[in-house]
Amino acid sequence: MNGMYPHTTLKQILFVAALLSTTQGKLASYTEQLVDVGVTNLQLVFKFQWILGETQEVTCNHAYAIGFCHDGFHSFTCFVLPTYNGVYNMSSNADLSEVYVSIIHFNTTTIGNYSCYKNSDRTTVVISVKDLGNWTHGTNMTENWTPGPNMTGDWTPGPNMTDPISPVDVVLDMIYKQQQDGSYKSFAECLFENKNETRYYVVGWYVDSVSTPVYTTGISKADVAGFNAVSVSNLVAAYRANSTLSKTCAINRRWRCAVTVVDATGKSLLPAVASKYEDIIKIKTTYVTLNRGASAEILYTINVPILCQPGTKCGINVKVYDESDAYKCENSTLAARHKSMCGDIVEGANNIASTTDSMNKSIKITTKNNNWFELKDTFTLTMEIEGFGKVDEFWDNCKLNTKIKVEVDDFKNYWMHNYCYSNNDPRIGTFDGVYFSLNNAGNYTLYKHKTLPIRVEIETEICNRGGACTCGVTVNAGKDVFAINHCGGYHMIKTIQNTEKIMSVREQPGYMHTFYLPQGTMINVDYHVGTFWKTMNVQIFPSPDDMDNTEGLCGNFNNDWEDDFTHSDGTVTVAQGDRYWDWFFSFKDPDEFSESWREETPLLKLAQEGKLDDVLNPWADDYKYCVCPLVGGSRQPMCHKKEDKQCTNSKVYAGKEKIIIEETKRSVDSQHMDDLAERLGMLGRMREMNKLQRKKREAEEYTKAEIDDAKAKCEAYLKDDCMDGITILGNKTEKSTLDCARDLVLNPNASDAQQGSCRAVKTTIVTTFVKDTEAQDTYKEQFAKVKKMCIDDCNGNGKCNDKGTCECDGDYDPLTNCSLSRSQKPTLQGLSGGGLKDGKCDRKAAGCNAFTIATSGCTSQSTCKANVTTHYSDETKTVTEKEQPCTCVNGFDVEYDVSAITGARRRRSSDTVPLGTTVGVAVSNDGSTYSESASNVDIILDSTCITNDGTKFVLAAGYCLIDGVCYAAAETENDGCYTCDMANRFEWTISNDYCEIGGTCYHESDAKSAAESCLTCVPTASQTEFTQTADTCVIDNQCYDNNGFEMGIPCRYCNTDMDITSWTMKDDTCFISGGCYDDKADNPLNGCLYCDSDESISDWQTHVNKTECLSKKDAVSGAVIAAAVIVPILVLGGIGAGILIYKKMQTKKIMDARMNGGLYDETPKNGHFRTRVTPTPYDPVIPAMPYNIPKDEINPDKLNSRPDNLYSDDQTSQSIHTPIPSPAPKLPSFRRHPWDSHPRRNRCQAPRQRWRNFRTPTTTTQC
Repeated sequence: MNGMYPHTTLKQILFVAALLSTTQGKLASYTEQLVDVGVTNLQLVFKFQWILGETQEVTCNHAYAIGFCHDGFHSFTCFVLPTYNGVYNMSSNADLSEVYVSIIHFNTTTIGNYSCYKNSDRTTVVISVKDLGNWTHGTNMTENWTPGPNMTGDWTPGPNMTDPISPVDVVLDMIYKQQQDGSYKSFAECLFENKNETRYYVVGWYVDSVSTPVYTTGISKADVAGFNAVSVSNLVAAYRANSTLSKTCAINRRWRCAVTVVDATGKSLLPAVASKYEDIIKIKTTYVTLNRGASAEILYTINVPILCQPGTKCGINVKVYDESDAYKCENSTLAARHKSMCGDIVEGANNIASTTDSMNKSIKITTKNNNWFELKDTFTLTMEIEGFGKVDEFWDNCKLNTKIKVEVDDFKNYWMHNYCYSNNDPRIGTFDGVYFSLNNAGNYTLYKHKTLPIRVEIETEICNRGGACTCGVTVNAGKDVFAINHCGGYHMIKTIQNTEKIMSVREQPGYMHTFYLPQGTMINVDYHVGTFWKTMNVQIFPSPDDMDNTEGLCGNFNNDWEDDFTHSDGTVTVAQGDRYWDWFFSFKDPDEFSESWREETPLLKLAQEGKLDDVLNPWADDYKYCVCPLVGGSRQPMCHKKEDKQCTNSKVYAGKEKIIIEETKRSVDSQHMDDLAERLGMLGRMREMNKLQRKKREAEEYTKAEIDDAKAKCEAYLKDDCMDGITILGNKTEKSTLDCARDLVLNPNASDAQQGSCRAVKTTIVTTFVKDTEAQDTYKEQFAKVKKMCIDDCNGNGKCNDKGTCECDGDYDPLTNCSLSRSQKPTLQGLSGGGLKDGKCDRKAAGCNAFTIATSGCTSQSTCKANVTTHYSDETKTVTEKEQPCTCVNGFDVEYDVSAITGARRRRSSDTVPLGTTVGVAVSNDGSTYSESASNVDIILDSTCITNDGTKFVLAAGYCLIDGVCYAAAETENDGCYTCDMANRFEWTISNDYCEIGGTCYHESDAKSAAESCLTCVPTASQTEFTQTADTCVIDNQCYDNNGFEMGIPCRYCNTDMDITSWTMKDDTCFISGGCYDDKADNPLNGCLYCDSDESISDWQTHVNKTECLSKKDAVSGAVIAAAVIVPILVLGGIGAGILIYKKMQTKKIMDARMNGGLYDETPKNGHFRTRVTPTPYDPVIPAMPYNIPKDEINPDKLNSRPDNLYSDDQTSQSIHTPIPSPAPKLPSFRRHPWDSHPRRNRCQAPRQRWRNFRTPTTTTQC
């Protein structure tokens, strides 16, 4: 041992070992310093070497940690823990290659070993500081020893000396163990080497620089399982129980454990040895810079495993957000690129084997610019952790203390004020400012994003003396496609495909549209109908995401105009001259470059062939913009593929859009694909009619004077007649001036060039103000003008009002911004939609209720007139004409609902029905001047069995036509209830083994219901009514066998001879107030009342031969007389006196009645006073004396007598009975007498006796 560390004592060696055990790494150096006690400001120097990329952090110890040095945002900072303030100072040089620990007052408590180690790899530098007066070295030391005041001489351990060994390589570890029930439980374990199973240990867990442990184990030997572990739940519970510590959530703390060797009493034998500090979760990226529109990553690590309970899902949501941002889309913000979270979702493992101790994770962030120019560029992000499912307790909702600073570099004056365009016929300007012309007809890629599935195609056709004009534009984002096409004189404005719903399209009056793409790019399209040409302007305003990410005719948006003519294969056409506009007036255009971006199979052709999905790529699901606004007190993730869709208070669309084309809009009847194919077919046919072909405009030579004259005219026109003193664009109007000049050179008398350029300039002005809120304040007067601006100047046929809308002259229509006169007869270009295909529509397969009529132009007052021919099965027809309003949806398409005039009509007779209709439609824009009728449409009710040869509709043989639908002979419906019978071809025939009753089908022998099982379907008897089973009654929707009693009512029963729909009373019984009583039985509550079945079977009768009942009778009679006296008194004495007397009489009457046991008189003559409810015989105070249930049969030999056992066997028993429930609503049927063959035969009884069916006449001759 002396050889390893010369001139050291055992105690020093053991302490050095303890220090080294905390590093888990290597010893860089060990030195000693001998110092006199009392020295002040003793400085210890610890030297380190660092490699590139190494995390530069240093921890210094003296038994316990005394301080740290780390990178404090590009400068190194050292600090001493509060415990050691006034004891030590710490500092470092500029690159942390030297760390300085100063002992302010060196004394006996500061003697010992000092170590500083690199946190990255645990390389440790140790300096041993000793009291110069305490130690000298002896020659030899043996046997057992205790330290004396002055130890001298060399020594070796004696034979009885066993010294404790300090733990080394202490590590804090998180582990999971599976329990007996299969669940998982997590433990914090303090692992170390040099365990001695005969020694005692105490293990503690600490946070940060706090010297008091959060949790400490008991004194235990190492051979005890779990002596060095604590469950995470117990550890977190102990942490939360500490009111001081728990003010900071557990994951914001740095944790470590320490092991102390103790004796059996807990006395420390050696200093505690601690593990290095561990972060549960650590943000590694605290500073981020990125270009606006670009993406960057925030790196973080999770240093503990996450394990879910068996069969469950769990994990943590990691959210990042700017706490100062309300996310109202009023400025730029930051968003995470994710499919569902404003950050990241870390899912737990599903078994122990899949867990990892450390996970390196990242969050991709980007700028979300919200279509504005006033954009924030400095952000401070907070990371919040939220556990889901069953995870360890420390994953509670917590904001991490470490903040992430983000700075956005922005080329504001570049991307904000540059745009690509295709104007007039067409003059094209790239994003970087190169001008050229496109002179050929065809389809071209104007703009394409290099990394996102976005593109814009334009279509050109020959116009204007052989030049090419833009006539169509198709915009694609992800799987969504929208087209505006006016080529060949045909007009189609239509959603081609709307699978992902990530593109918004807005429509304004005057054939103008605005597209908003997911990443913020905005596209303006307007269609100009001029005197000399009809053309489209297309302007693309980029988002920051477009910078260095575009290709196509718009060029590479990279601030380098010289590479803008990059072909689709990567080759470059060298720019002519040294100025980016030299191409323009040389009249030598880069045709090779343009032709490289020709689309031989454009999107519309792919759509017509049904192949769009084969070539379009979806928008990546994990490429959504995700933010976390504060909702209901917590941060809620909002994700969408469109950057503006998560705005809690969106003001993005602050322009003058008036009509919104919904993202989900489809053609009528949802027959989208058929309608699309029909429209695209029409478009193709119109192109052929106009003979579209590739044709290059011949180059012409013009003098400089002609060019300068055209420039001057255009500049003056745009300044004086167009922009009205608005200067916000500055020299950006040069583009439109040059476009106008080049077209004006070609045709000096054409006003369309100037008007088209003016529309382009105004569109740019409006868009700039809409996006630049700062400019709205800077140029307030100009902005006020812009709000009143009409981009197309109302086409010269109206004036622009203060709201920026057109007030048209005469009959010019405001929907078209005064470009179309209502009196102008429209030209119809075809019908589509509603399931229409090749001029025919099958109503069974499609709705055929509404159609779209393509026109040369429609107005807000368009009406339709239909000529409807109805064709019947007997080959006759009727013709009607109807005029009704229809809807102009976009300035060209008229939607017309024909359901009211072409619906399946009722047959005129049993022999003929309508087979279909032929519809011809004309359109008027003013309600009086109608177009020629569009091609007739044949609406066939069902093409399965109906054909049309152009003149008549024919129903095929072997078919029925029922409710407009074809059915083959013998074909059935409704589970076979109905059948197609050729003898009755126009309505269903009920099948032989079915009944149809009340609109419901019943199979043969089916009962009406479970309760009415005696009513069944017997087709041979009737197919439209139920047949009742013999010897049954149907009473109150319930079947009863003959002679069966009502449940719980033994005095009423079914007697089919008397009435099969009502109860028959038994002889000599009454049924009063829900109870059965024998004849002459008294009311159990009032002995003056009794049952007299001869008088009434439903009301009590009053005894007249009982003297005790007479007083009641007289009292009531007296009351009647008194009432007769009261009436004249009321008249003579006045209303007030009458009321008083009446009340007194009423009181007397009630008191008398109560004293005599009845509320009112029950005599028949005063029965009209009876309003009381007779007490029910079910009162529990009445003894239960029920009727016995009848036997199954009545003896036919005893017809003139009562049935056997009808009552109880004791015929003398009392006859007041309480009804009891029968066991079932039906009883075994009684046999009918053979001579009684009719179920409702009259038994010759007198009217009073018809309910007493068992009381027979004295002789049979009476019948």
